[in-house]
Amino acid sequence: MQELISYLLKYPEVLKKLKSNEASLIGFSSDETQLIIEGFEGIEEVKRGNAGKWGPE
Repeated sequence: MQELISYLLKYPEVLKKLKSNEASLIGFSSDETQLIIEGFEGIEEVKRGNAGKWGPE
């Protein structure tokens, strides 16, 4: 899994192709692929400062 994450970080265009169903991950189900995509989207939200707040306001 770590190798996959590293690869997607190095080649973000592959992630875009996964999102648009132009590519797939061999050995991963469509549900697993979707979870990976959602994980990367969560990382992008954190980078933009939209991660939300933890704990009481």
